[in-house]
Parts: sequence; structure tokens; C-alpha cells
Amino acid sequence: MTLYGIYGEHTIADCPINNKENRQLVYKSQEKLKGATEAIGAKLIARYHSGLEHTWLWVFESPDAARLEELMIKNDAASFNSCRIVPLLDFDQLAARLRELDNA
Repeated sequence: MTLYGIYGEHTIADCPINNKENRQLVYKSQEKLKGATEAIGAKLIARYHSGLEHTWLWVFESPDAARLEELMIKNDAASFNSCRIVPLLDFDQLAARLRELDNA
């Protein structure tokens, strides 16, 4: 499986702090996220949020990005957030790939 980061952001008006409807979506998504993640064959690693910046980063292991896109739609995260799904490497993996360039 590949490690992915999902970078999300929303407007101040759409922030669950300020928007009751979106706050309710957050409650619902919290309850169903684990099961929904397992159902698509992915694993949730971590979730980080910066409330006043209106941004967040969720980290998953997944067979592919399309499954995570489906998860963001079905779990309502995409209903009030823009979501960018990007593959991630840890620093040791990056260093190993850089060494391969020098040894090629």
C-alpha cells in the first residue's frame, strides 16, 4: 500500500466552528470514518487540523488514490472542503531514492 496525504481546506464561512450544518457533518463523519476506511481497504494513520488556518492533513495507507477520493465524497469531507490527495514518502525513503540517483 502507498502512503497518501489528503490536504484539505475550507472557507471561514464553511468552517464547522461557524457553520452548524458542517459541524453536524463532522460529527457524522467521525462516527463512520473507521468503518468506511476499512471498507475501501485503506488504513487511517493520522489526522491533523489547524482550526484557525482552516486547513487539515489526514494521512492514510491505501492501494490507490481513487479509493481515498471515494472516501472523501462518501464521508462528506468533500462537501465543504477542497481536498488534494498526494502520495507521501518518509524522509528515509526520500534519502534512499536520492542515493539511487547517485549510484545510477
